Amino acid sequence: MSARSSTKIWCSEYRRFPDDPDIPFYIGLTVILIPTTNVFGLRDRDRKSFINLFYLRGEYFLLRELAYDLSVSYGFYQTITYSLRGMDVQNHILSLNFSKRGNIGPIPYDFRINYAYDYLLSDYRYFLQRHTIRPSLIFQKSQKHLSLFQYAFQVKEFREKPLFPEDNRDAVNHEAGFIHFLRFDDAKHYIKAGYFYDKEFAQGDNWDYEGNKFVTGFQYTFPKDIRLNVDYEYKRIRYENINIFFAEKRRDIDRGLMTAISKDIGKGWSVSLEYLHRRNSSNIALYDYKKNLYSVGLSWRW
Repeated sequence: MSARSSTKIWCSEYRRFPDDPDIPFYIGLTVILIPTTNVFGLRDRDRKSFINLFYLRGEYFLLRELAYDLSVSYGFYQTITYSLRGMDVQNHILSLNFSKRGNIGPIPYDFRINYAYDYLLSDYRYFLQRHTIRPSLIFQKSQKHLSLFQYAFQVKEFREKPLFPEDNRDAVNHEAGFIHFLRFDDAKHYIKAGYFYDKEFAQGDNWDYEGNKFVTGFQYTFPKDIRLNVDYEYKRIRYENINIFFAEKRRDIDRGLMTAISKDIGKGWSVSLEYLHRRNSSNIALYDYKKNLYSVGLSWRW
């Protein structure tokens, strides 16, 4: 089980929601869209806020053997936004997890499959629900080389239905890719690189797209086990149909840089300092934005 509380400062936000049900996605829902140009006067609105983030997760093992295990988990996520009213986010996440470990010849592997259902509320009103199935396979070819292969199938349904059916965001998404790690000094340091392809089949023609994402990063561990993590991703997104509101096909390039310094301080506690910069370039000005996030985090695991 884990708990996390942190304070966040946001500079800008957007409306296209990433597919992974992770913490940055939920934080992303808490701040309004602020394009880099003053489209519809949006830059005149308040753009900064302190945010408290809380995340609690508990896991129970139904089976736990040397070669496999089966568990269920529940996660509760909450943000409280101070300067921007009506932007609080809450999410409830139920998961079923199976893991199988073994060897293929001399190479150890870890096969995992996860089913997750999450029910998300924005301003304490139902906003979105998603079903996600995510199988993954990890190979450890040597102490230095580790590879992760992953596929995700996701169905998402938004509460609000738009006036125009072409703008319906209910969708099915497929994503597949891999990440390779090159590790040093008993995995205290590593570099990584990977690629993911995803395709979204939406109910509305405005939201059908395909994406190509490249990821890279590294971890370096200083004396006293102070960890520095730097991650970068670059994603090209091509929407397949002409947007009914802007009379052209949307083309985005999404870039993200995440830097974190963290340290375990004993008895399950750890502290972190994090910075996130995201820049989304788009041929449609409404979706051209940048954002910056600074955070201080405190985590406890037991």
